Amino acid sequence: MKKLLSYTTILILCVGCFDNDFVTKPVFIDDTYMGRESTSTKIVSISSRITSGKIDAELNVTPGAMYSLQLVNIKGEMVKNHGFTAEEVRVVKSLDYREVPNGSYDLTLMDTQGNITKVPLIIQR
Repeated sequence: MKKLLSYTTILILCVGCFDNDFVTKPVFIDDTYMGRESTSTKIVSISSRITSGKIDAELNVTPGAMYSLQLVNIKGEMVKNHGFTAEEVRVVKSLDYREVPNGSYDLTLMDTQGNITKVPLIIQR
C-alpha cells in the first residue's frame, strides 16, 4: 500500500510539472477593455514647477489609450488621481491642487502597461 501511494504521488508530481493541456488556459473577458496599447506616455511640460495650486500639464499620449495622472507626496502616497482616456496625441490637463497642503510632490503619468513619467512639483502658498 505504501508503494502504491509513493508511486501515485510521484506520478502526480511528474505530470503536474510539465506544461500540458491538463492546465486550464486563462480566460480573457471582453468587457474589461483597457483601451489601446499606449506607445507614448510623456509629460511634455507643466506651467510651473513651483505653484500655489493651479497648473496646466501638457501630455504626449496615444489616442484611445487609458492613463492615470497622479499627484504623489514625498512619502510615496497618492494624494490626487485623475484617470482619463486620451482622445488626441497632445492633451492639456488643467489641475487644481489648491486644497493640497504645501510640500514637495511628483506629478506622475502612468499608462495601463505600467509605463511611468514623473516631474517634480512644489506646492507653496
